[in-house]
Amino acid sequence: MGLSASSTSNSISSSGWTGETTDYFSFGFTVAAGRELDLGELIIATRSSNTGPGELALKYSGDNFGSNLAEWTQSGTNFNNQIIDLSSLTQLSGTVEFRIVSRSSTSANGGTLS
Repeated sequence: MGLSASSTSNSISSSGWTGETTDYFSFGFTVAAGRELDLGELIIATRSSNTGPGELALKYSGDNFGSNLAEWTQSGTNFNNQIIDLSSLTQLSGTVEFRIVSRSSTSANGGTLS
């Protein structure tokens, strides 16, 4: 990944967003062998600095990160609280990964990522 960790409390934070495909936050889980899992929703709160990513998406390893499960826009430094419907993800097995990616080089204040 092209991001650098930055200091903050009670959150995951980074700097160095460029809008490239190597810039993302990743999280996931492994389903126990012989088991399957159906998902319901992801409850998430996101926030960017004024020069951080303004247009974000959630991607999924099941389609090799090819499509966006959800898209949202950050405005200034406000928190964006949302519930993302994941009910279409059923019968998951093995390792499952999600990525939060920047969809463009537009920053949260409408300028360019920096």
